[in-house]
Amino acid sequence: MINVFSYDDMKEHITSHGVSSSEFYISILSTGGPYGIPMFDASLPNVITLVFDDVSYDCIKTKLPHSSDLRLAKAMTEPQADDLCNFIKKIPPTSIINVHCAWGFSRSAGIAYAIENKELTTHGNRYVHKLVKERLHEN
Repeated sequence: MINVFSYDDMKEHITSHGVSSSEFYISILSTGGPYGIPMFDASLPNVITLVFDDVSYDCIKTKLPHSSDLRLAKAMTEPQADDLCNFIKKIPPTSIINVHCAWGFSRSAGIAYAIENKELTTHGNRYVHKLVKERLHEN
């Protein structure tokens, strides 16, 4: 089972339920702003935290929608995809996986659909989906 959360919903979930040692957590943080603050202890073996933005390539982007402030947005790298897939491959098949990103529908959806070996529908970061899916299912 895969649960997809926004950053705020994941924070609320772990505040109310705690971090379960029998569940697995994929935490996708943005490179800046309030959605770049880690929420998990880095030493937990059932958690992976990666930092990249909702883009397909490194680029200059506004900090927030409706903002004129610019920042460098970083795409998921191939080594990050390798690390993520190595983590996923170690998860027992019947486990609960909780995945989050800032808004809960692009990077996290791309990862969830890739884990399930499904094609993306309208939502989801296609670049992240491709990187993860080809490492998990196309060997």
